[in-house]
Amino acid sequence: MLSLEIPTFLHIPKCAGIYVKRVTLSLLRNYAWHTYKRIPKYICGYIEIGEVYGSPKLSELLAEVDNTAVKFTQFTPSATDMVAYVVFKSSVPEWARVHGLQFALTPEEFLKMLKDGAIDVFAAMVTSEMWEHKSFWLLEEFRKLCPKPVSFFTSLKSPFERALSMYYVNKQHGANIPSFNLPFNEFSKEEFTKFLLSNDSEPGWISQFLLQLFGDDLSSVDITAAPIQDVNYLLNSVFSKAYSEVVLPPELCLTESGVAGFPRSNVTDKKHVFSQSDLSEKELSDYQNLHSPDIAVIDFLLGASCCPTK
Repeated sequence: MLSLEIPTFLHIPKCAGIYVKRVTLSLLRNYAWHTYKRIPKYICGYIEIGEVYGSPKLSELLAEVDNTAVKFTQFTPSATDMVAYVVFKSSVPEWARVHGLQFALTPEEFLKMLKDGAIDVFAAMVTSEMWEHKSFWLLEEFRKLCPKPVSFFTSLKSPFERALSMYYVNKQHGANIPSFNLPFNEFSKEEFTKFLLSNDSEPGWISQFLLQLFGDDLSSVDITAAPIQDVNYLLNSVFSKAYSEVVLPPELCLTESGVAGFPRSNVTDKKHVFSQSDLSEKELSDYQNLHSPDIAVIDFLLGASCCPTK
C-alpha cells in the first residue's frame, strides 16, 4: 500500500475514541502484512506517548542525540498525549520484542525514532491529555518530522449528546460532580438538566481544544469530520484516501451493543434516555447560549467536511 498522508484522529472524549483506536490497530496489522511481509520478524503496534515530568526539553535532547544515543525505556506514562500506530522498520528494541503490540515512550524518545527513520507511522491519535498538559509542541514536532503530510479526522456528537454520555459515565463511576444531588444509581431529567446547564458539562471544550491545536482559523486545516453514527463511513473515507481502497472488516462494526469481537468497555447502559425535546423553552435557550461555541464549531466542521454519510 502506498501512503499519501498520515491520518491523525482528534479524540474528543465520548465520541467513539476507543472504537477508532481498535479499528485503526486492525488496519495497521493489515497494512504491515501487505507492506512488510517479505521482511522477517517485523513488529507493529501502537505507541502511547506520554510526558515524563522533569524530562529534558526537546531542543536540549536533539542537541545531544547527534553524539549520544537516546536510551529507550519501557514505561507506563502517567497520561497519554498521543498514540502512534507504527511498524518498526529495523533494529527493533528489545522491549518491543518483549511487550508485543502496545508500547510506551516519552515524547523525546518517540520523536528520536521518527527522526532516525526507525518507524513507519501508519496513523496517529491526539488525545485530550495534550490540552491538559499543554504539550502542543509534540504535535508540532510530529508534523515537522513526518515524511508525509499529516491529515486530521474526528467524529462528533452534539454538545447535548456528549453531555448526556458524560452524565451517564460520571454517574456510573460515582464521580463527585457539584451539579449531582442523587445517588450514583439514580437518574432524573432535572439532575441531568442541571448538569447540562453548568460548567460540569464542559461548555466550549471542543472549540477550545481545536483552538489550542490549530489557532482560530480552522478553514486552513485539513479536518475530515462526521457524526458519530457515521464513524464507519468516516474511517473508510479517511483511510481509503490515505492508502487507497481500505475496507473495514465486517466483523469490526459499531453497533448499539458495542464492537463485535471486542469486550464492551467504556459503554454505559443508558436506561434513562433524555432528549432536547425534554427541555423547556428557557432551558433549551440556556443550553444553546452556554454551548454556542461548540455548536458553531461542529456545524462548521460537518459543513466543511467532504466525508460521505448515509
